Amino acid sequence: RRWVFPGLARPRWGVCRKRSAPKKLLESFIMTEPKISKRILVTGGSGLVGRAIEKVVADETGRRDEVWIFLSSKDGDLTDAGQTKALFEKLQPTHVIHLAAMVGGLFRNIKYNLDFWRKNIQINDNVLQTAYEFGVQKVVSCLSTCIFPDKTTYPIDETMIHNGPPHDSNFGYSYAKRMIDVQNRAYFAQYGCRFTAVIPTNVFGPHDNFNIEDGHVLPGLIHKVYLAKKKWHTVDSLGDRKAPEAVHILSGSGSALPLGLEGVRRSGTHHLICRRRR
Repeated sequence: RRWVFPGLARPRWGVCRKRSAPKKLLESFIMTEPKISKRILVTGGSGLVGRAIEKVVADETGRRDEVWIFLSSKDGDLTDAGQTKALFEKLQPTHVIHLAAMVGGLFRNIKYNLDFWRKNIQINDNVLQTAYEFGVQKVVSCLSTCIFPDKTTYPIDETMIHNGPPHDSNFGYSYAKRMIDVQNRAYFAQYGCRFTAVIPTNVFGPHDNFNIEDGHVLPGLIHKVYLAKKKWHTVDSLGDRKAPEAVHILSGSGSALPLGLEGVRRSGTHHLICRRRR
């Protein structure tokens, strides 16, 4: 678990190896800084998007009333309701950025569609229900472009999510992610919860999964090119370059989700669109 205190002189974050470390670090911070008004819990904080957010938060200076807590799967099993509640009880978040998920590339999805459905449904239900029970002020969940219908028109936006089935190759993961949109609307309708979600473009970058078998297309291709370069081999990439696909490298774009905690006022799902640089 990593705790980030934006605006402090470096080092700005510490890896807490003992139970007393977070408490002592937090106490010393409160004594010298303004009162903490937000405790932001990031599930899946050790992954691609989580690490990008951590870098953005650590580099910013305008978040001195916030404590950011980045969780990994080592801190607890979010498919287990009891462990999820224990984490919320211990950390007492006021806001949550929900990134945790069982993820994988094309071949892994094809092989384990049921596992992707069941585990992600369990994770999402536990996080959202526990956030409601603990009175979390806002939850921003991260979805995926794969939730859009396989047969659709372009450009696409968030109003088109449920207009048809997703691609057969990863229907388990896709439907599980779609259900976050349904849950968010239901929590708002029944309890008035400010739970929302964002759909980023396809992203890659540092801390991605570069496994050729289990990773996504671009990280796997980067790995193949790396291996080919070491052996002075060539790499063939199939395609006609006409696919209407948006891919974005995650660097400064990690700021989109923290902004979602402040800028998005209504419940529902929102499509993050990256403008092309010319």
